[in-house]
Amino acid sequence: MDNKNLSQIFNHFVLETGYYLHKTDETSKTPSILFCLFDAGETFALKSVIEEMKYEGIPYKIIALGTSWSLMKDEPHVLDIYEKFHWSHDHELLSWDRNLKIPDKVFKRIKLHCHPDIFITGMVSAFQLQLCELFKEQGAEILAFYDAFSPIDPNSIQAKFMDIATQVLVPAKGIGESVREYYPNCDVHVVGQPTLEYWLDSLNGQNFNMIKEKLFLTDDKSILLFVGGYGMEYEAAFPLFVAGIEAMLNLHIVFALHPKTNGSFERAMFGPHADKIHFVGSEILTSHLVAIADVVLTVNSTVGVQASFLGKPVIYVHTPEMKYTSLAIEQAWASKVTDVEALKDKIREALTSCVCRWDRFQDGKVPREASKMIYSRISATEKWMKGTDLGG
Repeated sequence: MDNKNLSQIFNHFVLETGYYLHKTDETSKTPSILFCLFDAGETFALKSVIEEMKYEGIPYKIIALGTSWSLMKDEPHVLDIYEKFHWSHDHELLSWDRNLKIPDKVFKRIKLHCHPDIFITGMVSAFQLQLCELFKEQGAEILAFYDAFSPIDPNSIQAKFMDIATQVLVPAKGIGESVREYYPNCDVHVVGQPTLEYWLDSLNGQNFNMIKEKLFLTDDKSILLFVGGYGMEYEAAFPLFVAGIEAMLNLHIVFALHPKTNGSFERAMFGPHADKIHFVGSEILTSHLVAIADVVLTVNSTVGVQASFLGKPVIYVHTPEMKYTSLAIEQAWASKVTDVEALKDKIREALTSCVCRWDRFQDGKVPREASKMIYSRISATEKWMKGTDLGG
């Protein structure tokens, strides 16, 4: 997408938001609140916080880009910055480059017209970082939420939020301690991960036999779920899974596609075996696929941690060069393999071992009631507290 189209989109963004995102004046008791979402992980997590605000009658707006748009487009508070310019919702938007910045002319217009008091954002894109810098300069309070269960790489874009955000919110105690060690001036708070509780709640009262029937998995074969991803590391590691596929054909293999992908890469890699694999998109919740699975494989998806909270055996498929880690790997809830024989062994072990139901929240030092904790951090901001009558 060229800068001209991007400029048009953001010009429309300014018109859509200008009426709402103003500095709170002396007569107003309601701070203007803006969420900015990009990836699926932060969207699923903060969606429950948004629901909490909706329940409490708190006004807010949302910018949803990338994968987030496909998940949030029906939410009435999402700003529609695409429709007037006929930008395809199912192609260009999903491939939005997380490193793409706002053109200078558009940035100046946003600076002139948009002034939220409280800005709540994920930490995965250059777009979000730019808005953090802008809105902080304008005096907004910035709450940056890190949804992953892996340590923050000092060379990553996430690290750049540390000196900008008023508060950094992280899911687990270990990640919070790491942030405090490397960024001593950062105001970090451990708030948990709302998606974990959403997953657990979504399983209540479900008829999982119906899910199996929908996928034609009605016999007694074990079910292997591979949770897809995207990106260079994913594509480098995926051939390891493909290399071991023939040894897995005695199982039902279910493949959960990442929302940003259509499965063309994976189907091409599987070749003639692609027809033996059940590819699943958004028609079935990933949490429900995990619930019916006997073993869960992934490269670097947060779903690996979430699956371990459901008591499922999890295997991370890596290249020897990959440095990715997660709470599940560090706590030895999950295995990590880098060669085909180890992969086969771990699958056999997972299918023959008894899964113990430990309290992963306690073991991983992950707070419960995460959405309420995040909501409380928002309501504790100075902009919220100063002169506002929201929340009593």
